[in-house]
Amino acid sequence: MGTRTQRIAENEHSFRVLNEGIRTIEERVGEPAEARFLCECARTNCTEVVVLPLEEYQAVRADSSCPVVRKGHELADVEDVVREGRDHAVVKKHQL
Repeated sequence: MGTRTQRIAENEHSFRVLNEGIRTIEERVGEPAEARFLCECARTNCTEVVVLPLEEYQAVRADSSCPVVRKGHELADVEDVVREGRDHAVVKKHQL
């Protein structure tokens, strides 16, 4: 089993892959003003949803090291909040 940091990164990546599928579907059906995405936090049992404009999610995805998480799901010991929205935060891992 890997380190805590590796497990966090793997979990966030898994949800990011699912969210990319959601984004692709939303784009094909007509780009709604807002879309629902799965929280990309490190919690393995998290099933919460964040709602944000599709355009904003695309901007977040421009930096693959920044997951979008539900407010309150940030891990202050390993990541910083770089942007906040209505019900979500964009986080970035601390630099080593």
